[in-house]
Amino acid sequence: MFADGLPGFLTESWITPVLFFSMLSVMLLLLVKRGKFLYALRNVPYPTALPVIGNAYQLNCSTEEFFKKLVKWAEQFGDIFLIWVGMRPFIFLYKAEAVRPLLKSSIHIDKSLEYEYLKPWLGTGLVTSNAKADRREDQQSVAWVDPRILDISKCCNAAAPLSHDYLHMQQYSNVM
Repeated sequence: MFADGLPGFLTESWITPVLFFSMLSVMLLLLVKRGKFLYALRNVPYPTALPVIGNAYQLNCSTEEFFKKLVKWAEQFGDIFLIWVGMRPFIFLYKAEAVRPLLKSSIHIDKSLEYEYLKPWLGTGLVTSNAKADRREDQQSVAWVDPRILDISKCCNAAAPLSHDYLHMQQYSNVM
């Protein structure tokens, strides 16, 4: 019944090749899927990343330094770039013009796994909801985004340095 301590069905000649080719075909399917995914990202620029860990070594810093790096990379690579954290890419959209097609889309509204960590803090809404949550509410929110928002964001971006300087002066004037 048992040869060399193995059950009889594992010692038969046909089961080993079937298991081997099954595992090989699953691995090949996963490899092809990953290859298609990487091929879709081929034109998105990104900072030099190390194999396996990606850009994770560059992100071991304070929040302020992290955002400074993001701004530097946006200036270097453009409005759309990605960062590899391990084997997972994170795509950053730096300007409102780059975000607008995604907000208007009825296809690209599913959120990634990382948004699950924000739900206890932010609740469910436009930022954390997914396509199944409340499609009608999402469509109303997306309909609200129109070209005038981009004009307002340009004004806000132009006024931001002045506001920053004013707040900075107020901070130090209240200390004294």
